[in-house]
Amino acid sequence: MGFNFQAGHPTRVYREGVGARVVSLIHSEIGASVPLGDDKADPFVVMDELGWSWWSDLQSFAVDKLGESQARQISAVDAWNGVYLQAEVDRVLLWPDGKPQEPSQPRIRVVHKQGDPWHQRLLRFLKLKRKDVHGDILQALQAMRDAYGARAGETGALQVGSLVSLKSELDGLLEAIGIESTEAAVEARRSHYADSQDRMDDDPHIQCLCHAWLTADYAITHGSPLWLIK
Repeated sequence: MGFNFQAGHPTRVYREGVGARVVSLIHSEIGASVPLGDDKADPFVVMDELGWSWWSDLQSFAVDKLGESQARQISAVDAWNGVYLQAEVDRVLLWPDGKPQEPSQPRIRVVHKQGDPWHQRLLRFLKLKRKDVHGDILQALQAMRDAYGARAGETGALQVGSLVSLKSELDGLLEAIGIESTEAAVEARRSHYADSQDRMDDDPHIQCLCHAWLTADYAITHGSPLWLIK
């Protein structure tokens, strides 16, 4: 199971109806001047799907390298239903469908498609044979949901963080591991993994960092939010 960072307008990221509610919420709760991108353009996405756990790997790596205070925004949003905005926020929860009366559990939608690379990689990681998939894969997905989905009490919420502060933290993390904060340098490191079948699962935290930085850089340049949506 994987995900991609996206930079784009809410109505181009969410299904019809939800995007409009998210726009309304952002305008009313955060501010009418928050840049939301081009509602006619497809979202920007760096190709090559990331493992769902890789964002959590990056969060842990960032705290270890930078300390909690310098990785506050990296830690603020889960790879479930979150967004970084160009706004003066720390960490805010918005509720597009209204705040539920009782805590609910994240729901996982499994999409089957021929030759899904992440699906095959998940099976290899779990050491499952095809005949074992039906029961064991659902149990594995449940465990992944508990580990990497929305944190307790926040299912259904849109987690909001600061895009500019996130980019600053990502810059600091790149510096800490000796990668220049430029598109060319970050893309070169990303390609190092993406261009080789043998390296595509190596250093998930570094790969996730490259994807996050490239998407954040695009989002800031083009006045767009950065989304983490499972």
